[in-house]
Amino acid sequence: MRFPFLVIFFVFSISFFNAKGQDCTPPVALVSFTCGTNPPLSDGITINTGLTVEAGGTGSYSNITVNGGTLLICGTASITNLNFNSGSIMINVGAALTINGSFNTGSNLNFYNLGTTTFNVNVNIQGIPNFVYNAAGATITVNGGFAVFNNGNFLNNGIANAQAVTINTGATFCLGPGSISNTVSLQNDATNPAVLASGIACLRYTTTFTGNQPITASSNLSICQGPAASNPAPAVVGAAIVVTNCASCAGLLPLRLLSFKGNIVNGEAELEWTTAFEDQVRSFIIERRSGNQSFEAVGEVAARNQPSNYTFTTPVTKDSYFRLKMIDLDGKKTYSSTILLKLRPPDFEMTALFNPADKSYTELSITVSRNQRGELIVLDYMGRLMQKIPSVLIKGSNIVPINTASLSKGQYLVYFKGSEIASEVCRFARW
Repeated sequence: MRFPFLVIFFVFSISFFNAKGQDCTPPVALVSFTCGTNPPLSDGITINTGLTVEAGGTGSYSNITVNGGTLLICGTASITNLNFNSGSIMINVGAALTINGSFNTGSNLNFYNLGTTTFNVNVNIQGIPNFVYNAAGATITVNGGFAVFNNGNFLNNGIANAQAVTINTGATFCLGPGSISNTVSLQNDATNPAVLASGIACLRYTTTFTGNQPITASSNLSICQGPAASNPAPAVVGAAIVVTNCASCAGLLPLRLLSFKGNIVNGEAELEWTTAFEDQVRSFIIERRSGNQSFEAVGEVAARNQPSNYTFTTPVTKDSYFRLKMIDLDGKKTYSSTILLKLRPPDFEMTALFNPADKSYTELSITVSRNQRGELIVLDYMGRLMQKIPSVLIKGSNIVPINTASLSKGQYLVYFKGSEIASEVCRFARW
């Protein structure tokens, strides 16, 4: 299958990637925020700790300093001379930020791109927890040099473009499944900086790939060597697969399924799924299972071989599991995650999917009867607060990751406290 991870509210586990097959996640969780509720951005402003300022609509700004606060981009903004000393910059889904002039960076920087960001300047990422996070479906373009070193982190789940990329000692590149990283030239002097949680990612260069250390220990990284590019230096390939005379990453990556969800309405299961990329895909077969029965096909939808939204409706008479079987033109098949649709869903139901949890991660399956905004509260068995996780739940089935890396071995309780619903307690263990 050929693949080239937003509503603005997300909760991310605090790790570089999710080893159970999800996208790269930022070292610092992205907090919930709402456009249209914050003071407006203006020329010469300093955004200090505790302050959130937003740029809505279309506007050009100059001499902006982020000094511990949050800059939220909700529209189309152009900034000339941005001093990013500390704090967070967040680009909303569908929003766009262009940075001109100068881009100066300090420490404790959290840059979240869920839309489109263009740097017409050089970009350097260094130090912990400095990172740039590019979400699935998002695009970052650096029209200049892009350097990551001294424990800096770049996390790409979407498309990243640069003129010249330099990776030095201590850097980490997390590449999500289906992600694309394009550069003219690449210099790597770090040992295996490119980490892949699962799935295939693509890195393309069009002139030179030099350095003295291997780029990755994973064979899931495809290196797309442009038609006019020189062969990579012998030391840098590592376990990656090099494809020569490669016009683009699109032909090397399998189908990218962004979401698969559903609800039961008037006795019918209404299924929806969204793809970010499709190439040489024949069809999606919808499969259903009830109780302990085997999955059986209940329908088929032809693939469009372009990013698309799909829907499918089928009658149901009992609680049912659904999944997608995705078929390539050459007959290869892959499966989506499985979702459970209940005929009469309760107001709130929560289950720990991986129990006991591993050392760093578990997931909660949450079904709600209506959209909810609130917090997941994690307590130890003595009732002491361990975590508060801002969460936005959509009507139907939700999968929410929980970071367990900071938890000691033992038993834990988690419950949801929302604007309209307070759930019962769900228990899980951390071994």
